[in-house]
Amino acid sequence: MSYTETIGSRTYRFADLKTLMAKASPLRSGDQLAGVAAASEEERVAAKMALAQVPLRTFLNEALIPYESDEVTRLVIDDHSPQAFAEISHLTVGDFRLVICCRAKADEALVTMQDMMSKLKLTVNATKTRVCKLPEEKFDFLGYTFGRCYSPKTGRAYLGTTPSKKRVQRICRAISEETGRNKALLEQETVIETLNRMMVGWANYFCLGPVSQAYRAIERHARKRLRQWLCAKHDLQWPAMKHYPVAALHDSLGLARLTPRTSSFPWAKP
Repeated sequence: MSYTETIGSRTYRFADLKTLMAKASPLRSGDQLAGVAAASEEERVAAKMALAQVPLRTFLNEALIPYESDEVTRLVIDDHSPQAFAEISHLTVGDFRLVICCRAKADEALVTMQDMMSKLKLTVNATKTRVCKLPEEKFDFLGYTFGRCYSPKTGRAYLGTTPSKKRVQRICRAISEETGRNKALLEQETVIETLNRMMVGWANYFCLGPVSQAYRAIERHARKRLRQWLCAKHDLQWPAMKHYPVAALHDSLGLARLTPRTSSFPWAKP
C-alpha cells in the first residue's frame, strides 16, 4: 500500500509503510548511507503528516521486517493480544499520541490508557504522558505548543497553537549548519537555494495559529547567518549590514521571506 501527502503544490508519494517510516524518522547518517532517508526537510515533514493518518492496525497487516527473518517482529506478532488491541485498533498514529478529554475524565483516561498499554506489554513514557490542565498549562504535540493564545487585534484569549520553541530552535540550528565556514566553498546560489527549501518546507507545515513571531525569528536568524557566510566567502569586513542590507538579501539574492505568507492564510482574509 502506498501513501501520499501534499505540501503546497507538491505531492510526495511513499511506496510502502517501510519507506514511510524511514522518511519520517529524524535524520541519521546510517539512513543516509542506506539511501532511505528523506531527501529534504519538507519530504520528512510530509512523511510525518502521512504517518499520523495511518491506522494502528496497519502495522499488524504490513510488517516492516518479514516475520521469518526478525526476532522482534516474531515477538510482537506471537504475543499480540487481539482482545486488548481491539480497544485502540481504530485509532491512527496521530490519534494514539494525543487524547483530549474533559478534566473530570482526564485521570480516568490516563489510567485506562496505561492499563491498555500494559496488556499490550508496552511501557508508557511517564515524562511524555501526563494530565495537562488547559489553559493554565501548555503542552507540545507534533511540533506545536497547545495553550492560551491572544488575538493581536482584540487581545481576546483563546486556546490555540503556536510553533514550539524547540522546533524554532531546531530550524535555526539547521540554518546555522548550512551557513558554517566549512560551506564557504559552495556557490552562493546553492546555499541560498538550500536555505529557501528548508525555510519554506518548515513554514508549509507550521502554518496554524499565530506564526508571525516564529517566522520573524527564523527570518532574522537566516539573514544574520547568510551575511556572516557571505562576508567569510568574499573576505569582507564587518559591518555585514553595510554590504548586505535586508532588501539586498531578499530582493537581489533571493532569500525567501516567510512573514508575507501570513496574509494569504484563509483565516487572515476579511
